[in-house]
Amino acid sequence: MYAWKTYGKLKQARFGVVDMYVTVVGSGHGCTKKYVLIKESYRDENGKSKSRTVENLGSLEALLEKDPQALQKLKTQYADDRADKRGASADVRARRIQAQLEAVKDFHLPIPLVRYGHFPLRRIWMKDLKLDVKIRQLQALSDQRIDRNAALSFMAYMKVLDPHSVLFSYSSKDSFIGDPAAELTLDNFYSTLDCMCRWKNELFRWINLRLDNQFGKDRASLVFYDVTNSYFEAPMTDGEMDYERADFPELLVEAANQARAENRLPSSCFDADGELIAVKLPDSFWDEVTFDQKIRYMRMRGPSKEHRFDLPIVSVALVIDSKGFPMDFAVYAGNASEFKTMRSSIEELQRKYLIEKAVVVADRGLNSAANLEMLRNMNLGYLVAQKVSQLDETLEKQMLDLDSYEYAGEASSIRFKVIPNWNKSSKISTSLVFTYNEKRRDRDLAILDAWRKVVLRKKAAGVKVAPKKFGWASIAKTDGSAEAPILGIDVEAFEKKQQRCVFAGLVYEDAVDYHRRLAIAKEVEKQNATAEGREVNANVPAAKMELDEVGRKKLGTFVASTYSKLNQIEDAFRVMKSNLGLRPMYVRNSDHIQGHIGICVLALLLVRLLQDKLKSDGVHMSVTAICNALSNASTSVVQGSNGELCFQHVGEITNPRKRHPLLSTEELLALVEKEKQTADGIWTIMKTCGLTPLPRVTNRHELARCLGTRFGSNEEVLSPIVLAQL
Repeated sequence: MYAWKTYGKLKQARFGVVDMYVTVVGSGHGCTKKYVLIKESYRDENGKSKSRTVENLGSLEALLEKDPQALQKLKTQYADDRADKRGASADVRARRIQAQLEAVKDFHLPIPLVRYGHFPLRRIWMKDLKLDVKIRQLQALSDQRIDRNAALSFMAYMKVLDPHSVLFSYSSKDSFIGDPAAELTLDNFYSTLDCMCRWKNELFRWINLRLDNQFGKDRASLVFYDVTNSYFEAPMTDGEMDYERADFPELLVEAANQARAENRLPSSCFDADGELIAVKLPDSFWDEVTFDQKIRYMRMRGPSKEHRFDLPIVSVALVIDSKGFPMDFAVYAGNASEFKTMRSSIEELQRKYLIEKAVVVADRGLNSAANLEMLRNMNLGYLVAQKVSQLDETLEKQMLDLDSYEYAGEASSIRFKVIPNWNKSSKISTSLVFTYNEKRRDRDLAILDAWRKVVLRKKAAGVKVAPKKFGWASIAKTDGSAEAPILGIDVEAFEKKQQRCVFAGLVYEDAVDYHRRLAIAKEVEKQNATAEGREVNANVPAAKMELDEVGRKKLGTFVASTYSKLNQIEDAFRVMKSNLGLRPMYVRNSDHIQGHIGICVLALLLVRLLQDKLKSDGVHMSVTAICNALSNASTSVVQGSNGELCFQHVGEITNPRKRHPLLSTEELLALVEKEKQTADGIWTIMKTCGLTPLPRVTNRHELARCLGTRFGSNEEVLSPIVLAQL
């Protein structure tokens, strides 16, 4: 917040009055009389753009009576003034660049480095997704002269190369070859977040059509759905900021009186004189209070998966296809329930992409009878994790009986067991599939051991735990039903968890098979009723799943192999948070929040497509390795006496001992190997994307050829700031 206010003050000091212009306004609601005003735009102490009236020239009618061309003359006059101011601003910028040039000379700053890691991403953006075409189509519908494609693409590139705030991205734009965000201001970047929010549906429809053309439409027959949340830098929620308004007390009283008149508030909230007693207002009323209908509360406190209960959060629902590419996303308030948001997300997905047949794969956090029935009614199948700790004694015995398990495939280490027609609830009869995976054992046992150490530390510190225990507390032994000190490890609970380490439970149903079985059940019920001379019962018995040995084998193999891919969406969230700067968020209003998350999802798509290209070439690179290689892709630049630019690739190792005289031989060898890997990484990425790795030394024309673009002049290669340093 301090940085933002400081920026606003500096901007005001720099620009002062931004512009003066002529405008025509009406005299009031329903009136036809118009007046001509001279106004000026300026920035207040917080850096916000505002306007004020300088002079009222009287009515438009009287002005045109004296001179029919008066209004046009005034507009031309002030347009010329605006051009003069722009020329003056250009002179100021030139002097600033000259000052920087003098600083370079005075302080002997090193040769500037420029970055080119965005070019492989640019190749995917323009060639594979053709997002520049779609964005220009969307922009053509509005009267905007700002290059939204440049702003949006650059912010997506920066999420991969150097993820930080919008302000940081803006301040870094001059260090890239090709000057990808030339002539864009900070306000342009923030307004592009609004465009991202507004264009989100159109952009992702376009993206999914492009992906369908490349990978086939069947990629959406299996979709992975999950929800996470992300926190903000600012500690106040949207509701708390609304309560800080100066007119809040008056608005609160007004809202309370309205609620009382509608019998939505009890009389106990008011005293004998009818005055509001705010402390007696119920929580439900506080949740309803929204004084600005344009504001949608999003930054709210809720169950944080990262345990940041001190900061407001938002919930992010993400859908990816069977290839691991993000299909769509949705953003909800931080206090929204996952169970409630799932319906709206899936319905929106079906509506936008006309998905008729698909299996939704989700984690156990979304496993409820209501959600499964909802997916059934939407003609969608489901594959959802089931907690094995919540099974009854009979099912647990079946789960632990390894002799009845089958291997999912000849080369598979996963075994499975199918329990058909398992009654999850009175309304849901489905298939329960147990899986046994030896690879999970080490991981799960490591988690248990870590929990054991936490319990012992908590015991030593005298920590008390509640009777309803989760996580590490579930293996802590206490002496009562109330909150009590830890006595040690609950051996029985610990051993049970050890037994279940290698097991997982999954519920599965194919919507097509279910509705086919249901139709058969209805027909059988009809025939029986007719034969017995009674009316057809509307309550048809639950459709049973009949499986032979082949069908059981096929189902178990599909479920076991498919669910192992659920880590794709968990990995997607991890990448967005760790590599692509999803959190913390530095924006506040709801449109900017959705724009920021949308750009993170676009960055994830770029990285996944790049990974897929590398995989097709037989190269397996992690997201971290890709991001590091692209971020470190740089070259030094100098300018000869003839004005020609010369670029030297910094990945070349000439004399490492001279550059690092204090390192030991072992440390030096490790450094050299690391630099070689970095260089090899960017070279591999460049070749995979159809570009040419940069040679050790190159000129402007060869650089353009390597990067798959054209540079007609030095100004098209480097920003004015960098050129001034040469």
